[in-house]
Amino acid sequence: MANHKLHPAVTVSNIQTFVPITLDNEAADYNTWSELFRIHCTAFLVADHLEPRSPSPTATPSTDKEKQSASPPTDSWERLDAIVLQWIYGTISTGLLKTVIKKSTTAYDAWKAIENLFQDNKATRALFLKQKFANTRLENFSSMHAYCQEIKVLADQLNNVDAPVDEQDLVLQTIAGLTEQYETVGTILQNTKPLPSFFEARSQLCMNETTKANQALHSSQQAATALHVQSQTRSFSANPNTTASQNTSNTTRGRGRSRGRGRGYSSTSQPTRSKGQPNYPAQSQHPYIIFPNNWATTQWASLLNNTYNPQSNQTPPCPYPSTPRPNGSQRILGPRPAQAHMATYSPTPTDIAQALYTLSMSQPSDLVAYMDTSASGHMEQPGMTSPFIFNTCTNKQIIVGNGTTIPVIGQGNKTLPPPFPPLKLNNILYAPNLIKNLISVRRLTTDNLLSIEFDPFGFLVKDLKTKEPILRCNSSGDLYPLTTNFIKPPSKPIALAAVTQDRWHQRLGHPGKSLLHSLKSSSFIDFTSLPPSFWHHALETATYLLNILPKKTHKFLSPSTLLYNVLPTYTHLRMFGCLCYPTTPSTTINKLTNRSKPCVFLGYPSNHRGYKCFDISNNQIFISRHVQFEESIFPFSIQHSNTTLDYNFLSPPFNPLLWDNVRSSQPISLPNAPHPASLGPTPAPLAQTLSPPSAHPSDPAPNTQNLPQLSPQPTPPHSVPQQPPRTMRTRAMDGITKPKQLFNLNTTSIVPIPKTPYLALSTPEWYDAMQNEFSALIKNETWELVPRRSDMNIIRSMWLFKHKFHFDGSLERYKARLVCDGRSQQVGVDCGDTFSPVVKPTTIRTVLTLALSKSWPIHQLDVTNAFLHGHLQETVYMHQPMGFRHRDYPDHVCRLKKSLYGLKQAPRAWYQRFTDFVLQHGFTQCKTDNSLFIYHHGHDVAYLLIYVDDIILTTSSDQLRQQLMTILAGEFAMKDLGPLSYFLGISVTRTGDTLFLSQHAYAKDIIHRAGMDSCKPAATPVDTQSKLASEPDSLFDDPTTYRSLAGALQYLTFTRPDIAYAVQQICMHMHSPCMAHWNALKRIIRYLQGTADYGLHLRYSSALSIRAYTDADWAGCPDTRRSTSGYCVYLGDNLISWSSKRQSTISRSSAEAKYRGVSNVVAEICWLRNLLLELHRPLTKASLVYCDNVSAIYLSGNPVQHQRTKHIELDIHFVREHVQKGLVRILHMPSRFQIADIFTKGLPRVLFDDFRSSLSIRSPPASTAGV
Repeated sequence: MANHKLHPAVTVSNIQTFVPITLDNEAADYNTWSELFRIHCTAFLVADHLEPRSPSPTATPSTDKEKQSASPPTDSWERLDAIVLQWIYGTISTGLLKTVIKKSTTAYDAWKAIENLFQDNKATRALFLKQKFANTRLENFSSMHAYCQEIKVLADQLNNVDAPVDEQDLVLQTIAGLTEQYETVGTILQNTKPLPSFFEARSQLCMNETTKANQALHSSQQAATALHVQSQTRSFSANPNTTASQNTSNTTRGRGRSRGRGRGYSSTSQPTRSKGQPNYPAQSQHPYIIFPNNWATTQWASLLNNTYNPQSNQTPPCPYPSTPRPNGSQRILGPRPAQAHMATYSPTPTDIAQALYTLSMSQPSDLVAYMDTSASGHMEQPGMTSPFIFNTCTNKQIIVGNGTTIPVIGQGNKTLPPPFPPLKLNNILYAPNLIKNLISVRRLTTDNLLSIEFDPFGFLVKDLKTKEPILRCNSSGDLYPLTTNFIKPPSKPIALAAVTQDRWHQRLGHPGKSLLHSLKSSSFIDFTSLPPSFWHHALETATYLLNILPKKTHKFLSPSTLLYNVLPTYTHLRMFGCLCYPTTPSTTINKLTNRSKPCVFLGYPSNHRGYKCFDISNNQIFISRHVQFEESIFPFSIQHSNTTLDYNFLSPPFNPLLWDNVRSSQPISLPNAPHPASLGPTPAPLAQTLSPPSAHPSDPAPNTQNLPQLSPQPTPPHSVPQQPPRTMRTRAMDGITKPKQLFNLNTTSIVPIPKTPYLALSTPEWYDAMQNEFSALIKNETWELVPRRSDMNIIRSMWLFKHKFHFDGSLERYKARLVCDGRSQQVGVDCGDTFSPVVKPTTIRTVLTLALSKSWPIHQLDVTNAFLHGHLQETVYMHQPMGFRHRDYPDHVCRLKKSLYGLKQAPRAWYQRFTDFVLQHGFTQCKTDNSLFIYHHGHDVAYLLIYVDDIILTTSSDQLRQQLMTILAGEFAMKDLGPLSYFLGISVTRTGDTLFLSQHAYAKDIIHRAGMDSCKPAATPVDTQSKLASEPDSLFDDPTTYRSLAGALQYLTFTRPDIAYAVQQICMHMHSPCMAHWNALKRIIRYLQGTADYGLHLRYSSALSIRAYTDADWAGCPDTRRSTSGYCVYLGDNLISWSSKRQSTISRSSAEAKYRGVSNVVAEICWLRNLLLELHRPLTKASLVYCDNVSAIYLSGNPVQHQRTKHIELDIHFVREHVQKGLVRILHMPSRFQIADIFTKGLPRVLFDDFRSSLSIRSPPASTAGV
């Protein structure tokens, strides 16, 4: 027993003393922890327990001395291993402990499990730390030392995850996170050459912080001293024996009692007023104050009218109920008064409860903000007036008057919403427990350069430089709320800003009983002196006004209200024909380019929002939304412009009304109108080309109420005699007729689709298409004519017509197809099995990814009349095609020998024919996806995908592709369309080593079908509120349209996984859609309006491995309480598979719901691994599955059964089996970076945009953006 030695490891009582780090799942200091732990184990002679156990040596020391010197402590290896294992468990968090703990494990096993857990998750942790490192700011920390310490810790953590931050980047990021008050020292550090080290920069920043703190303390002491002296000079006398006259003399501040410098006033300077006159102040002195009715009885009247005379024993009440303070404090505050401040006014006593009124726990009745002069920053409640939180912040608190603190959850900036002026509110603190929104007076005035004047009835906000009033807010309570009693009007002349009744009468087109009669008299034309060529614009404007004006016969409702059930607005109305200045965006980058030009307002367009403007300079009409109007100026009343609009208004029969308008040959002068030269060059008047020439063109034409006279004017004696008017000679007078030419005024040359075959036969383009189709069928020997029998089941034949377009939207050809009416077929008589496999979208994306990784060409093949190549096994009879009946056998019927479009078995027959042929020429059919055929002979590899009659072919060489095309073209009418560009309605653009898959045209078509071409885009496809539920009381009245659009959106998810969850939600209610479901569908379309050109990006990947993300929203369905699971699978860097689906059973816990999601994605991964194995690209590494639920991860690897998991035993065994085989590994992923969240619930915009980018859903590349 004397030779027994105690092992050093046994002496350790607290492992935290030697390893002061607790390792956690969310932490990134694994390297630091492992290094400290290994050093500790080495120091205590147990480092070998962190390595695999080796067999003990058989050699033993020969002598007793050697035994004594070489013998280790006699503690057993198992005991020491248990101590090391206990150390490991003692330095990790509880969550991590649940992940790694196992039964009958060793220290090395636990050490290795932790190493694998953190080493496999370095990329994700590095991404999280980089974002946190870049967003660290000084404003979120209490001191400069804490800020620099956090920066250094983040840099060290990035070094631990193999993302090192060099010294220069560390210093620059530290400078970038400084606030404005440290801008000077930051600039000095940044311009220092060479750049100082981090510790030198931290030292200078901390010294600068200490200097600023000392300066602020010194300034506050000086201010307190000045306030104390000033309070003594302004305080009232505390002696109760002071007379009224003596106290009155104290009311005049300054030097002397009633004279000298100062702001005092004398009792002799009071204004006189008559008896009985109310005591109102001069309106010129206080123009923005709204005085109450009891103004004369308040103490404020005497204050403003200089009649205030306080009593000797009345001092302002102390706001805090306390005992009088001795010495100096009592001289400032005085004793607590026993009565009110004035005999005529009894204010409410002030105490702590009123001082903290803004923080009361009662629910407010309004959502306004209140001015606060003691608040150091703006404060708001999240979700009340702030639409969202800009920056998350958890290190700030608000200290209120009673000493308690309120946590701050966010900080951001915004401006006051209309109708308030756009004043900036910077650094708003969002606190959930704040009942009243507070606006800091100090912040508001400094950020906007304002001055604020408070009075008993509210406050007035003025511009600090111009002293111009901006905002007036009235108050009748204890606080100063932000109201809209007075808003600064637009800065324009009062004559232009004020809109009179006459002006509105003119804007509305002189409404009244004789409105239509006024139209006959061309009131618009006459009032504005517009040429008759603008008659139809005036008529359209009058019609528009008639439709929005209320009618007495319609119970004072307008026709538009009766039709659309929407009240019209009139704020956009302007005077027809007035001068306007629309904003014209410049096409060149030139600051000196004019942004507007003078135009004439011609009304409101019917299919656009905006105003129709006639450009005077180039005689063009365009539409603009941003227009400034001058409704007192009418350009055509100043000059009659000669427009290029061709209206033959002088052709017979002659219209004297139009002639009257043309005869106004001379410009009519209007007072206060701009010079005609400012409106551009003046063209020759219209009347000069129509009326006889005058000897004195400068003489003004007579004018009576702005209308030309019909009576001829006398010719002056010295003028040239007028010639008789010339008579126009036409061809009709000489019996000459010109052949009439009929022009097609349609904007397109495409012949429309005929409604019947008879109309098609009369159109050359469609007749040629029908002839080509019929000739191809006869050449292919599709049928033979046989006599009709009574026992035959004869199906109907039909012609279908369609325009075939290129991917850019241009017309390719007219397509006519003869089809059968398969609805009249009878199963077992003329048809059997009808199922035909098609290639899966996941297989397509997988093959495209492999082709990109090998830089193979990808081509698209086209089979002419693909279904016609299938051989029929059943006997089918069909009527002869309409328009192509055999002239000798018109009553015979067609017995089909080959497949035809429309037959139920046509797709299956074509697929079987194609499969049999390619298998004979060296292809093998993929067992994982039967529509994928693989050609693999030596170094020659080819993949062939078939989706009905659309085929994709990618080969390892061009020579192999040409050989295969020769073989296929020899059997089928097949041609190579070149590189893949348009497949299944998907536009494919290849740029180098990237592919861009987009359904832009299809998305636009969905928007058009929904009638939402001009809708406002939405930021996300689904909101963050509760899930959609069934609402039998509000069913949608058009379920067919709902189902059609929902099905179209479902096909759009082929390249748009970002809308997968939103589409899944609306598709669950296709059987009985409600209005809420229809609104959710429109929300998706609004999202597509802003992202219609977005698509899926596939890029080159050198190392192909599978990783997946899975998540579940537990019990999210409000109707069934089933969970929604979603996953996404990546092959390399490319997204190839995703899913958003409601689970088939109810889960009793979130762990169970998420484990079912893990089981689903493991099944998808197994299918993908088998697919890659058949494609001769097997995976050698385990596929990684990321889940954010620790319990689900624990269940996937722990072989111990639990009572709560027996009901999901199949999923448990399925996942564990693949984990044990090494095919799949389940790892933890923080919820913030769980990409699969986008498939299970609605997300905020910032998080949704982040996850959408992670899914590789982006706008098209720059080279294809304009295609």
